Amino acid sequence: MEVDVLSKAMKIGFRWVLLVALAIVFNAACNAIAASSASAEVFELVEVRGLGPELDGKKVGLTLWGRGGEKKKGTRGSDYLDLVMGDETGNIKVFSTFPVYGFFGNQHDVVGTYHEEGRFAGYLAEKYIVITLIRRVWHEDGKSQTD
Repeated sequence: MEVDVLSKAMKIGFRWVLLVALAIVFNAACNAIAASSASAEVFELVEVRGLGPELDGKKVGLTLWGRGGEKKKGTRGSDYLDLVMGDETGNIKVFSTFPVYGFFGNQHDVVGTYHEEGRFAGYLAEKYIVITLIRRVWHEDGKSQTD
């Protein structure tokens, strides 16, 4: 009887040790994935006037104002946004395949790939950014520009 209880306690203890070890390995793997994805998101911070041939095909980051835009359909029927954004140095065409809320008249942090020329949604375009991330800028008082 005593051996049976001891054996059962050892099995339970072994399971806990195994569970803790798996948790540590899982945590280390998650941290490694997060570190590798964070290092992959390196981009150059620029203004609109700083965009040129040397940045063609590279990730860029800008803080831009929502100036105008419209929803369009690509040649294969998919929806996208054709936006005009700008800063004090000029305007740039920006394409998005996901919705952008609170766009007009507000400031946004934008990360995307800059292209001197190419195709987007089946159409030819020049000097544009395909955004991968857009975040509305909120100020210290908790409001955006138009609130």
